[in-house]
Amino acid sequence: MNISQINQLECSTLQKLASQQISANGRNWYLTKSLEIQGLIQIKASESQITETILKSSLTNCFMLLSVNFNYKNAEGKNLLILFHFNDTNDKFTVQIRNGIVEVDFHWPENINSLNIQMIVQVKTEFIWKQIIARLKTPMQALDDEDIIIKDKNEQDNPEGIMQFIEFLLMFAP
Repeated sequence: MNISQINQLECSTLQKLASQQISANGRNWYLTKSLEIQGLIQIKASESQITETILKSSLTNCFMLLSVNFNYKNAEGKNLLILFHFNDTNDKFTVQIRNGIVEVDFHWPENINSLNIQMIVQVKTEFIWKQIIARLKTPMQALDDEDIIIKDKNEQDNPEGIMQFIEFLLMFAP
């Protein structure tokens, strides 16, 4: 069987299940899924819904969203360890990218001096971070306004890390 035949079989199965369903919600789910497979509709959150979700989410959820929106193809060959510190909440996060995967920890590692840390991102407030990942504020605006400061592993200002920070952000879908 080729892909087209499999899709046709799946659609007809979903439509048959829908016809036997007494629940309106169940029937609608089967029919909607069938239409999606056929390419007749696309169920996707709007940009305003995505933005609203990000702005209302906790900081921890925002970092969990990073792993969901990670594009491993953009991270090919990358090995990064980035620490985040939020001044307003004193929250600390670690994002490590290696072998095409991203791992998020909700604290800093204990022995940071012995690790190969690419950068420390100091963010003034969690709202600024949410604006950046929601694409309401560019990283350059945040850097110009000193809402974000890029530091090296010795916690010294590192203006050269700006490009690496932007490359990091591009590894994630909006």
